[in-house]
Amino acid sequence: MKHLLFLLCFSLCIGVCNTHAQQSSTNIFSTEIKSQGEEMARLFLKKDYKTFSAYTYPKIKEMMGGEQGEVKALTELMGNMEADGFAMLSLKIGEPHAIIKQGDELQCVVPQTIEMNTPKGKIVSETYLIAISMDNGKKWFFIDTSTTDIDEMRKVLTNLSKELIIPEKKKTLIND
Repeated sequence: MKHLLFLLCFSLCIGVCNTHAQQSSTNIFSTEIKSQGEEMARLFLKKDYKTFSAYTYPKIKEMMGGEQGEVKALTELMGNMEADGFAMLSLKIGEPHAIIKQGDELQCVVPQTIEMNTPKGKIVSETYLIAISMDNGKKWFFIDTSTTDIDEMRKVLTNLSKELIIPEKKKTLIND
């Protein structure tokens, strides 16, 4: 009975310590993730897609044809959206979720709020990014999950942790 009680207490302590360690690691990297995410958002809103490209996860950039391919695709996409009456107003980066160690990478989910004018009114969308660091948290790359399901992403990006959970997206139309 003593051994069982000891084992139960020990397991509880380990669980609490692991939860605390995970929260601490998130806190350590949270400022850097948010800062780099905000810089990425600023560059996107400024339409500086060349500099913005430095924050794109390398495999995604490669799939788009490198930096030039990404810049061309974003320029065309945003130009077409503007021609159709859409305008990006703001991109806000939220607090990163728990950091997950996956091989040599650190990964986490980061909320973002997108505010956009459309021909039907203003839309506010709450979507999510995946932040990935390959150098133990110094430099963070981002993957937008607003248009692709995480399971589809995992077919191409096999390194994405199964522990990454992308919450449901939310859109609100505000008719002005």
